[in-house]
Amino acid sequence: MADIKGAVLSATQKLNIRSASIGNYYERNKKRITQAGAKFLELSETAKQRDDWKGRLELWKQDTHIIANESVDKLQVQLDKLGNDTIQLEGSDSAFEMEIAHPFMNNIKKLIESIDAVMCQIQLQWVSGLVDDFIYEQASNQSINALNKIISRFVYLSDESAKRNRGLFSQRTFERMISKEVRNLANPKTKASVLAKTDAADAESGVTKELDAATKKGADKLDKETKAA
Repeated sequence: MADIKGAVLSATQKLNIRSASIGNYYERNKKRITQAGAKFLELSETAKQRDDWKGRLELWKQDTHIIANESVDKLQVQLDKLGNDTIQLEGSDSAFEMEIAHPFMNNIKKLIESIDAVMCQIQLQWVSGLVDDFIYEQASNQSINALNKIISRFVYLSDESAKRNRGLFSQRTFERMISKEVRNLANPKTKASVLAKTDAADAESGVTKELDAATKKGADKLDKETKAA
């Protein structure tokens, strides 16, 4: 990948974390996330050299965005099932910060804050005696697993692609790193097959319409001749 070590610029942004479980997770993984962000910047610069690399990176970001949203939605469903009223948080100060080396890291930041917002509610319900230890621990583990899944994808892509013949730079390796739905978009043969089927269906539809029109025209003509007779 492009060697831009020593030239990485980043912006420090405040990260709004209030729950204990997400705060502890971020403290343990802050260095790992920061390093992955710098590697991702290098990777994105290298990907600009070829359209296929650039296209795969965009697909990966799209896939990761979908998975992240699904994770937050599942956590929200668990919170809604508890059926308790939302508890208002007092104050908004947070001692956490994140180094943003690439715009995509804003998505990571948003994910962390979204999962933390759900965990804040569950933690407040726990300390208020509205939920028991089991539910709190279950929700805490679920939130950490959801967050770790995305962070691990982030780190894995950068580490695998550093080998240059793997990760983003290998069609076969890359396809194993994304979901089936997005994988079909990344495979030229599959995409061509889908387009061919679409074209064939459109062509068949066109022929059918022509036959229907011809049949209707013939029927109208026969009806006129019958009336004339």
